[in-house]
Amino acid sequence: MTITTESERLSAAPQGRRRTLRLTTAILCGVTAVAYLVLALLVARAQSSPGWTDVAQGGGRMDSIYGIYIFAAVPYLIGAALSVRLDRTVIWVLGACTQVAILAGLLWLGLAVIGPGGPEAEPTVFDYAPLSGLGMAWWAAAISGAQVVLLALLTYLALTPEHRQGTAAAE
Repeated sequence: MTITTESERLSAAPQGRRRTLRLTTAILCGVTAVAYLVLALLVARAQSSPGWTDVAQGGGRMDSIYGIYIFAAVPYLIGAALSVRLDRTVIWVLGACTQVAILAGLLWLGLAVIGPGGPEAEPTVFDYAPLSGLGMAWWAAAISGAQVVLLALLTYLALTPEHRQGTAAAE
């Protein structure tokens, strides 16, 4: 039977909660990365079909939009690994800044490239028939929701000090 002091018991609770938040962050990063990779495959398939043209390139074939999804998945894969492995304020700050940059980039992409749509708008990859049954708006909403939750988790972890045994904070 191990005897624990009151200070050990009190410091173990935040440590366990923080570990749970880090694991939740890692899982959410992993799920978001997988979602982006699935979308990359679906979009690549849509773009490889005959007849799909790119409005932004003057009606020519677009070969790179699926790469955006792969590019977006990479930070989440890295974030998942780092969330499990390290508990450092700098990691959480960098993660939150990366999250803000990705959210801003997606907002720009949604507003500048895809545009508002409408009856006279040219079709985009989201209008392609094989993807129409997948509910791209729901994919976007789910991923954006996960990104907002991730931003909140990363911000919380960045603003609360990590707990290290053997430091003055543990005493």
